[in-house]
Amino acid sequence: MIILNARTSVIALAVLTVLASTTARATFGQESNVDAATVTIPSVKVKRIIVRRTRQVVMALKNQDMARLSAFVHPEKGVRFTPYNYVSVKNDLVFKRQAIPNQLRNSKKHVWGDYEGSGDPIRLTFRDYYKRFVYDHDFANMTGVSYDSFNTRGSADNPWEYYPGAIIVSYYYPGIEGPKGGVMDWKGLRLVFQKKGRAWFLVGILHDEWMI
Repeated sequence: MIILNARTSVIALAVLTVLASTTARATFGQESNVDAATVTIPSVKVKRIIVRRTRQVVMALKNQDMARLSAFVHPEKGVRFTPYNYVSVKNDLVFKRQAIPNQLRNSKKHVWGDYEGSGDPIRLTFRDYYKRFVYDHDFANMTGVSYDSFNTRGSADNPWEYYPGAIIVSYYYPGIEGPKGGVMDWKGLRLVFQKKGRAWFLVGILHDEWMI
């Protein structure tokens, strides 16, 4: 028979609370169509690695250096492009690493999903999609950067369901407040990294913005 005094009871309750919280986070996304994996906050070491890699990716995007960008793309999964932050396996396009370097010179139009509001198909070349749904602001000079959290204001967030165990880095441009108040031109860029072996690779580029 174990007798707990008041102090021991408090400690035990705290331990149980932490365990419950950890378990809940570890099982997040198990109802999705992908294998569940633990979603953890990056350690200091992992975050330091991602900070450097993220900076390299953002600078490649800023400079439209697709050859450089391709070096960070997952060698097996490629990179998925999501125009409105809500991941769609049906509509999102995925490009393999070896296809990335030549895409800005490719004049072929693709359907990348549907425009929010009108529902019309997003039929654009890679270059035009890039300007509209990837690097539509100077994110490389933004200070609003967060790791494993969502710093933008979109309400339809589902990336964790499709990128288990990932680190998601969010760049946020807050926009400019209008004369009558309110901000309607905010934008977000989210870079998704998943680990293969000992390295983290880019698997997703998500765009976010103010929507009606």
